[in-house]
Amino acid sequence: MSARHEAANVKDDTNGIDDVQILHVASEPASRETTRYNVTYTSPISEHALSVNCIDLPDLAAVIPYCRETRTIYLIEQVRPALFAKHGWKTDVELPAGFVDQGETPTEAAARELEEETGFTSLQTTPLCEFVISPGFTGEKTSLFLALVEPQISTGYWFKTVDGEMLKILEVKLEDVPALLERNQIHNALTCLAMNWCLAHVEVLDGTDVQRDGQF
Repeated sequence: MSARHEAANVKDDTNGIDDVQILHVASEPASRETTRYNVTYTSPISEHALSVNCIDLPDLAAVIPYCRETRTIYLIEQVRPALFAKHGWKTDVELPAGFVDQGETPTEAAARELEEETGFTSLQTTPLCEFVISPGFTGEKTSLFLALVEPQISTGYWFKTVDGEMLKILEVKLEDVPALLERNQIHNALTCLAMNWCLAHVEVLDGTDVQRDGQF
């Protein structure tokens, strides 16, 4: 395990559900700065004018850590209080991801988030696609990358990152991804998209496809 992590004394023996206990949940009013956009646009049938409130968030970079030698995808499990408060889901299965800092490229952010959240070093980082998840209220864009990594042995334990987050690294064999999706064990849209990308591009993950123009 990377020296950047503080290991916890809890090993995953339950696939990451029963070893997390929510002790208390409280709420209070909060606010986030919003921008009101006044938009006028035309469509084939009419002209529209509307006013909408949008939350201005930095763009995101997310990365799929994959080991070709073992055909393993590395995901992150993290406690997400908002999901528990509304849906009763104690943890979320996610990709290493985070905001792109000012003056940073998405590629640089992806490599940084990978190291901060897993301790892994990318052997090769390749851009895959760009997309938005919630265009109804934010223009936040996510850039998705594939990071080839070496086989890892320090997984299945809760640990504290340099930012104070408590995470656990999960190993998912490529051949187990369809069953994982079918059992509806992943609620995170970004993770679902990434896992379906992996299923659609197995030849890329195995290194049998040809890379063109820096992308697959």
